[in-house]
Amino acid sequence: MRQTFCPRCDNLLSRNGHCSICGYQVKVTCHHCGHLNIPSAKYCGGCGRGTTFSVRYRKLLNTFFNPFQQIKIKRFFAGISFGTLLALFAFSSMGMKYYAPEALPQEEAVVPVSYDESVLNSTIIKSLDADLEEICRDKDKNKTASFNELNAVINIMIKNLNNIAYRTNKKKYPLENAESYLEQERSIKASDNATRGNSALMFFAYLSDLFELKYKDFTKGSSYNDIPRFNIMEAPSSALRSYNIKIAASNEHFGVNEEITLGELCDAAHQVSIHAVQKANKEAPDLSAPPEIIIE
Repeated sequence: MRQTFCPRCDNLLSRNGHCSICGYQVKVTCHHCGHLNIPSAKYCGGCGRGTTFSVRYRKLLNTFFNPFQQIKIKRFFAGISFGTLLALFAFSSMGMKYYAPEALPQEEAVVPVSYDESVLNSTIIKSLDADLEEICRDKDKNKTASFNELNAVINIMIKNLNNIAYRTNKKKYPLENAESYLEQERSIKASDNATRGNSALMFFAYLSDLFELKYKDFTKGSSYNDIPRFNIMEAPSSALRSYNIKIAASNEHFGVNEEITLGELCDAAHQVSIHAVQKANKEAPDLSAPPEIIIE
């Protein structure tokens, strides 16, 4: 490594190791004969040996090949290197093209549902259904639901299902009311009527906490023809489809901006409760078991 500052006066040295202030001259000792040379010397002034390995290698190469032969050798090896890289690129491209079909998005795996006796007799589902019937009283389930009714359905799920998450979840827990989820989902704007799009976003936000879902697990492509890749509705629509929660207009068309009925929201909430009770049956059976009747 070449010294850049004078050891006497700390002035900047020239390329040859000479100080213009005090006249100090840096010398490099030749390892072969011990002669002192300036730092920029390519050959030793005492023995004529190259001061660096590259200089000695170049001198040796010049003894075997003339400059014209050296140019031909360089071009030959440059051609071999370029050809090798080109072949590797060509084979890599063939491999990527061959395996491309495997990279296509796969159909979402449906979470299984079991309607056994422990689910049908669950006090949690009965309580949730009773609350849903209460808000549907004196209303037509086949008419378009208002945004307030969507919030009411979310609040009924929160009231009846949050206890399962508090007992079984490890990292994520649901919020306390639908208004908190509305504040969290800034893309949703409260309007007169609920749509399939904002209903799906609200349901997915709650399901993500209730079942500890990971957003990245549902971003592998949507199977609905009106939801493109990387759209905000890709993950919610895929997650709801995997849990068989029917908020979409059909199996092929989701209908993001279409209105949704109160009956569809209630059916979706009922389906969520079934999955929640199945989770409780596995991890906290005492939550979903019907109360024990003691006959004296």
